[in-house]
Amino acid sequence: MFKNQIFLYWFFVVLSIALNISIQEIVFFLESKDSILQASMVAMIIAIIITFIFKYIADKKYVYKYEIEKMYDKKSLVFYLIFSLFTTFLFFVVELFFIFVLKDIEFKKEIGATLGLLIGYIIKFILDKNITFKEKKWKYQVGEIILSQVVIK
Repeated sequence: MFKNQIFLYWFFVVLSIALNISIQEIVFFLESKDSILQASMVAMIIAIIITFIFKYIADKKYVYKYEIEKMYDKKSLVFYLIFSLFTTFLFFVVELFFIFVLKDIEFKKEIGATLGLLIGYIIKFILDKNITFKEKKWKYQVGEIILSQVVIK
């Protein structure tokens, strides 16, 4: 089960990256008539929003098999968003470290971005597995333990 979960997680990571880049390219192509900077910002924002929604649903439904009555759950969505922002910040720190501190290394931006993504996604997996998508199941387990204690007595 755990190996399958890790495979699905990384499968959706790759799909998310491809989706993000594809959306950015399409939006940039449609918006680049004006300012390149403005088109880039619009493309990035739209790509981030769509990719976030896709990855949240994919992780929740297929990777962690989070069992709730409906797909929208405010608590898991808030944790997912907070951890996404945290790991995105971490990604930027690692990438900027390589760009500004390790000045003499060729492909420093690409190496920093790759390491930043790798570290961020590993941390995100651990946080989501242990916090974001665990609490609901944990509550049921605690409830079953309490119920079994009451029924036994």
